[in-house]
Amino acid sequence: MKAVLFIAAVLLVIAIVYWKSNSPKYSDKPDEITIQPKPKAPLQFDSTPDQPQAFGYKTQWFAVKSTDTDSVVQALGFKDVHAANWSTGMAGAFGSDGDYYFVTPPVQGWTFIVNTGMPALGEKHEEDVRQAAPIKTIISLSQTFGEAYYYGSHRIVSYYAWAKAMNGELVRAYGYLGESGEILADVGALTEEESQLHMQFGDPVTDEDAKWPNEEDVIAIAAAWTVNPLTQQAGLGTGYVGRLVSN
Repeated sequence: MKAVLFIAAVLLVIAIVYWKSNSPKYSDKPDEITIQPKPKAPLQFDSTPDQPQAFGYKTQWFAVKSTDTDSVVQALGFKDVHAANWSTGMAGAFGSDGDYYFVTPPVQGWTFIVNTGMPALGEKHEEDVRQAAPIKTIISLSQTFGEAYYYGSHRIVSYYAWAKAMNGELVRAYGYLGESGEILADVGALTEEESQLHMQFGDPVTDEDAKWPNEEDVIAIAAAWTVNPLTQQAGLGTGYVGRLVSN
């Protein structure tokens, strides 16, 4: 009988220890529970050169007129920089935390900077759209490299935007958010490429029958201004991933 009681006591102690080690952690405040999340596994980046990957939907990107990838990275002022091929670089750019920007190897004379979580045009900048984060970036990049472009596309909220900067000056910017029916930006004269693509859009407040942009328009203007990211062609290459200092 004593042996049975001893075994039962041992099992009870084991059960209590197990319960405590696996139960939520309570703070000093009453009725407040803090569940400690499991740490995320760090992203692994591979520098083995590989073929370009198509992109363009549900993301944002910059295009810079340069084949000097190192200089582009330096101009962006990244931290936590790693060499990364297309496969692992895109994985970082499309990661759940949106921290990493992928600076691609040169593609037909251009360098792309891809990231799904970068600030969009966001709210309507009535005073000066040049203060929007992506516009400030392309203006800065164009001061160094002559030409820089921004593209944004996300079908869930119907966010479609594109912008062009030359030699430190904003030439053209257009942005539309279908979710709220807002034109976020419409700066500069319609470019020749937009006109040829019939990318003339109305006012959502005054024109119910107006044509509105879609994700194919973003791809079309990217192809006309720079390179179509869905059909790009280049050899094996390695780029970089990095995070903005402000992130």
